[in-house]
Amino acid sequence: MVRYRVEYTRFTADQLQRSLFPDPLSTRNLTEQGGTEIYTDGKRGLQLRSDELWMSYTDPAASSEGRQSALDSALSAVQFVNRHGGWNGDYVLERLRQDAGGAEWHALFRQYVGGITGAYPIVGMRSGGPFGPIELKLRGRVVIGYERSTAQLEPEFVAREPVRLPGGERLLALWTAFAERGSAEALYPAYVAVPDGGEMVLEPVWAVTMRDGAVRLLPGGGAY
Repeated sequence: MVRYRVEYTRFTADQLQRSLFPDPLSTRNLTEQGGTEIYTDGKRGLQLRSDELWMSYTDPAASSEGRQSALDSALSAVQFVNRHGGWNGDYVLERLRQDAGGAEWHALFRQYVGGITGAYPIVGMRSGGPFGPIELKLRGRVVIGYERSTAQLEPEFVAREPVRLPGGERLLALWTAFAERGSAEALYPAYVAVPDGGEMVLEPVWAVTMRDGAVRLLPGGGAY
């Protein structure tokens, strides 16, 4: 695989308010504690976790238009992202599921990075924080929840370095020692993001998706 170093920019609170609220001037900052800022216009809410480069937007009072199919829900999610921030790279629809009551859909789009040699997903940050997915919750055709990273990777890489992931008997030994393998669904090469000043290092790793959708890093499965 290739270890990438890339510059990134950040969505500002002002940009997000103008993008997500019908009247940005009506929003107010409620509190700031533990690195989290909260903005609201009385109906919608926006949480910014600056320490994790993550945002969460909710519109719980949004009116719905009845139930819709999986395809309609996926298309509504894509249209919402098109209008509110856009796609800052290559994304794949990784998961689309309905809640137990059938009233809401949950969509997760995963960012992929790579070139001719192959593209691999970004599964999070080395620190354990979220990075890589765009998650949406829909009721009918209306998005009532929207989460994504506030860090936007630039399209050009600053540096590339070829590296190797453990394979063969070494990988088998790591997998055998993985205590949660009985609840695993998939094992695959991926990237974790490591902030380094104004740049982001995309570090190759072996990642594991669990049956509940959670992603783990295979211990010892980093690049060398």
